[in-house]
Amino acid sequence: VTHQPPARAVAMLEAALAAGRAQDLDLRFALATALDEAGRKADAAREFERALAADPANVQGWANLGMCRRDLGDRPGAIAAMQKAVEFGGADSATLDNLGLCQQEAGHLDDARGREIDLGEHLPTGLDDGLVRPAALP
Repeated sequence: VTHQPPARAVAMLEAALAAGRAQDLDLRFALATALDEAGRKADAAREFERALAADPANVQGWANLGMCRRDLGDRPGAIAAMQKAVEFGGADSATLDNLGLCQQEAGHLDDARGREIDLGEHLPTGLDDGLVRPAALP
């Protein structure tokens, strides 16, 4: 399978879903991802929500929904979605990092600091400003 430009991928996936494959969750998640890559964050969030209604244990779907909501400025929604990914037990270090950042950005510093327990070695120590920084940040 060749990689399509996001707008073309969106069109192809929407056509496939409209052609009787509306219940195909792989297509639904692929459409949500393509919409996200095309910069259509609100549409992507709606598609992730739709797919997650049918597959609520999809950890990556919750993580991606959280990032869409963060990009839309919905910190509480982003935090809630990323926490769902963590609750289902498959959240990767990037999701945990992003959850901590969202908590920090929303002013929930105690919750963000609590991410240190989950992140372990991913967080540097010895920072004197009290802010939590994932290892990917300087």
